[in-house]
Amino acid sequence: LLIVTEKARMGDTFPHSLVSLDLRLRTGGTLAGFTQELGRMCRYPSTRKIGSISRLESSSSRPDDGSVTSAVDWAFDHGLPVIVMPALGRDIDIVAHAVNWDGLAEATQGSADEFELHVYFDRLPRALIRQEVQKLLVDGIKVKETQASKSMQTS
Repeated sequence: LLIVTEKARMGDTFPHSLVSLDLRLRTGGTLAGFTQELGRMCRYPSTRKIGSISRLESSSSRPDDGSVTSAVDWAFDHGLPVIVMPALGRDIDIVAHAVNWDGLAEATQGSADEFELHVYFDRLPRALIRQEVQKLLVDGIKVKETQASKSMQTS
């Protein structure tokens, strides 16, 4: 249970355990206010290590560990990028975000011999909103799209 008290600071986000956010009673009457409230549901993504691999010679090469191959196949099948970094690396050492075996093989051609593979596993919570707020959001997006297309035509 998460209780919002109107004391949140800009940049605060909700915990990863949040499954849904009920905005039906709190949503302001402006597009900007609504967008700010939805923004609190966004957060830094969490990753999970799915295994380690050695350099792949080609996209047809597969790791010896079948569980790593299965996890990578699962990620690719679900449209999730596989994060490639040197073994014992940190976030700043990320080599690539591979979306298929070709990309994974290419990413492992770097200077390291061993690589860790991670996937994003976080899902955004769903928002429950009033129907009139949803209409306000959709109308606001349409206005912004119209303004953007007009400005592109005049450029």
